[in-house]
Amino acid sequence: GWVGLQDQTRPEAKEALAELREAGVRRIAMVSGDRQPVATRVAAEIGCEEAKGECLPQNKVEFVRAVKAKGYKVAVIGDGVNDAPALAAGDIGIAMGAAGSEVAIHSATIALMNNDLRRLPFLVKLSRSTRAVINQNFLFGVLFIKLIDNSLNLLDLSYFTIMMVKGAIILFAALMDSLRVKLATLR
Repeated sequence: GWVGLQDQTRPEAKEALAELREAGVRRIAMVSGDRQPVATRVAAEIGCEEAKGECLPQNKVEFVRAVKAKGYKVAVIGDGVNDAPALAAGDIGIAMGAAGSEVAIHSATIALMNNDLRRLPFLVKLSRSTRAVINQNFLFGVLFIKLIDNSLNLLDLSYFTIMMVKGAIILFAALMDSLRVKLATLR
């Protein structure tokens, strides 16, 4: 008789990839150490257009470097020892923490504490929201220095009063930005 074993795809993988595409991720590739037919089957099951199988760790790094050379920003997601070099080679490495190996977690830029792939679209949205807030803060800071600082200096206020008003405005702006990022994560 025969005994057949087969890895099962994660049930949330297809949903996570669809959400990543909705979030604007342009290219999703699966690079695996599994045989090519297995990698192709799994990629088809999860809705991934590009699958490369039979990759050793150095092949994964070469793939990441080739994609980066084409001008893409590359995020590598992995959980094993064989993923560690590619995690380090990407622009950002994301280790899936709960199932991840110690070396993968240390090679990554970000270590997620669970292995739920649905956290990846959330991470993309959160990082974009945070970047937008940083850019807005920079613009606000320049405007604050130019407009408010000059306006306060025109008033006949003591230096101490001017510094207190500036501090209160900065604190209020920081609180509002924190609230804005928090609300963005709830969507």
